[in-house]
Amino acid sequence: MRIVEFDGLGRPRVADIVTGTVLLLLQGENISVVQVELLPPDQFGPSLTHATNSDELVPLARAAIRQAFPRGLTAERDWLLECPVDVAERARFS
Repeated sequence: MRIVEFDGLGRPRVADIVTGTVLLLLQGENISVVQVELLPPDQFGPSLTHATNSDELVPLARAAIRQAFPRGLTAERDWLLECPVDVAERARFS
C-alpha cells in the first residue's frame, strides 16, 4: 500500500493516479474511501468524493492499513493511501 501525495498544483506524485482512482483517506482515526478527481492546476485540486457506502468499508480498510503500516501513521497530518482492490471494487459513488 503506497502513500499518495500531490504537489502544490494538485498533481499526483505517483504516476498511475488518475481521475476515478479510489483511495483511502486517513484523518487521525477516521478512515474514508474516496474517489479522486484531478483538477486543472489553476484550481489547486484534487477533489475527493466520499463513497456513499464508505462506513461499511471502513473495517476492511482499517485492517488493510494496519497490515501495511503495523506501526501506524502519525496523526499529525492526513494521509491518502492506495485502496486495496477488493475495497475499491465494492465502493459506490453517486
